[in-house]
Amino acid sequence: MIWRCSAEFLSLMALWVWIALSLHCWIILIDAVSDQHATSPFDWLLSDKGPFHHSQEYTDFVDRSRQGFTTRYKIYR
Repeated sequence: MIWRCSAEFLSLMALWVWIALSLHCWIILIDAVSDQHATSPFDWLLSDKGPFHHSQEYTDFVDRSRQGFTTRYKIYR
């Protein structure tokens, strides 16, 4: 009877360790994915709800970026 209690205890401990490790892995995975697409604290300024979303320069920028143009320029020497 003692071996049965210890077997149940060990199986519950193993289950607990497995759950703890799997949750830890999920947290690391989610953190790694969110770091790839991290937003800066000022991105709301250029969003559709920011104060500049009606300006002509911003709408031109959005149109150019949707067409694939960027604001980076190459300097040829």
